[in-house]
Amino acid sequence: MDSARSGGRAGERWTPGDYETLVEGLRDGLVLEDLAEKLGRSASATRTQLRRLVPRDVDAEIKPRDREAWLRERLAAGDGYDWLAVLREHSRAEGQHFFTGEDERLLLRAWDERTPLRELVGQLSASETHIARHLIVLGLAHGVADVVERLGATEEGTLDVRMRLAVDRAASSVWVLVVDGAAGVGRNRELNLRRHVSVHATQDAALAELDGQIAEHDHRGSAEQVYWSIVERTAGESTIGTGSHGVYDPTSGDSGGEADEPPF
Repeated sequence: MDSARSGGRAGERWTPGDYETLVEGLRDGLVLEDLAEKLGRSASATRTQLRRLVPRDVDAEIKPRDREAWLRERLAAGDGYDWLAVLREHSRAEGQHFFTGEDERLLLRAWDERTPLRELVGQLSASETHIARHLIVLGLAHGVADVVERLGATEEGTLDVRMRLAVDRAASSVWVLVVDGAAGVGRNRELNLRRHVSVHATQDAALAELDGQIAEHDHRGSAEQVYWSIVERTAGESTIGTGSHGVYDPTSGDSGGEADEPPF
């Protein structure tokens, strides 16, 4: 497991500026631990974000520990590697929308000027749900009711209710990681199975823990497959929420998985 100390910004969301700093540091050849310190993050959290800068089809073919070398080589090629497009690709696959620094500045102006939500949908090519969720993330709104009251909503009836439910649920959700078969995890005697279960505040935190479990599995030299699931859950809702599931095969390094359909 990565024993690097946590940075001062541990648990905070990764901003567009953070990704720009990460890419510039990798391109300039900074050591990952020094780059993590610059970002105020732990080395393991920084290493986990590399996944979002590698195309999904490529990431399915390389081992997590090889992401850094692959990405450094790609950035050094000088052919204008479009890492921002890759970030967007990952966000879409996760049922999210990636907002750039320019997008966030537009949202700040829109909030001050009370720009209708229907106009922002066209300007940002994002859904009302994603825009409302990000306004909450930015601390401009306390909840979806604030967004609708200030900027309005184009949907009516069922769709409007769905948007309210989806955003409010996301604001109070957690991410549950279940890993079966990983070496180094305690064995459940009744099930005769090594099982890890943990709860995380963000999807990125759950992914970081998964990467750690896989790294430890490799370190111990196990050839057994590892089965994993990361699901979003809210108290009182047993099935609603996004999720992804996969199998890590040590012989190929493939740890890719399939995502559930978004709930709304």
